[in-house]
Amino acid sequence: MFRVTRTLVCIFFSTISLPQAIADDVRNDDHTVSVEAANVPATKAGGTARLQFKIINHGNEPVNLRSVRSDLAKGTRMTIFDPFLGRRAIDDLSVLRDETLDLDTSHIRVELVSLTEDMEPGTTIEFELVFRRFSTTAEAHVH
Repeated sequence: MFRVTRTLVCIFFSTISLPQAIADDVRNDDHTVSVEAANVPATKAGGTARLQFKIINHGNEPVNLRSVRSDLAKGTRMTIFDPFLGRRAIDDLSVLRDETLDLDTSHIRVELVSLTEDMEPGTTIEFELVFRRFSTTAEAHVH
């Protein structure tokens, strides 16, 4: 009896949490996520540049940012500052429904690592935000 009850309770709670597990099943075609105020400092090839922007989730469900990509960098890095542990890498970033996440003023950073060419002031670069179920591109102004 105890095993059956415990199994039913586990199935019940798994079913309740299912919508959160698939919560970011949103397609870019739905225009639920937008990127604004994207900018990056002028940086020489081989350097690391902080990419700053706002992510606005217009949808009714959270989305999960998995990574950021750019053809101008060999890699990217997402980090968060913890006052007790310092800056540490993160694998993904949740953006709640109706939330605007400002990576310009936030304790969260996105960095383009090992740039493959110089980024000159007055130009723009393209980057891709990779979410769990979709991706979208945006442009950042180099200043």
